[in-house]
This record gives sequence, C-alpha cells and structure tokens, in this order.
Amino acid sequence: MGDPLIWVLTVAVFVTVFALLRLRAENEALRDELENVRADSELGAGEPSHGPMDPAPAPAPPRGDTDEQEASAP
Repeated sequence: MGDPLIWVLTVAVFVTVFALLRLRAENEALRDELENVRADSELGAGEPSHGPMDPAPAPAPPRGDTDEQEASAP
C-alpha cells in the first residue's frame, strides 16, 4: 500500500488545490460584482445592478417595560 505519509501528503495537496480553486472562483465573482457597482455609480444609478437589499426589520420593544408603562399611564 505504501507509506501512510505519502497518502496524507497527497490528500493535503488535493485539499489545498481545491480550496485555492474555490477562492479563485469567489474572487472572480466578487470582482465582477465590484465592476457592476462601479459601473452603476458612474452612471448615477441609485441601486446596484443586483437589485435593492431588504430593509432591516424594526427592533422589538423591550420586554417587561411596556406593561408597566401602560399600567401607570392615566
């Protein structure tokens, strides 16, 4: 079967190459998105080309304080 160290090193090389390929693909996608945003800002568009982002939800009122305030209100 061979030396176990050879197998460990082989797997480590494959994992490293796979990780580098994923990072390269992600980098290209981010570069394309950045180019789109720059093009939109040069044209004066208000929103990026991928569409508007969802607004943040409103914060929830604190618990416990609302009941006491309503009970003490005249």
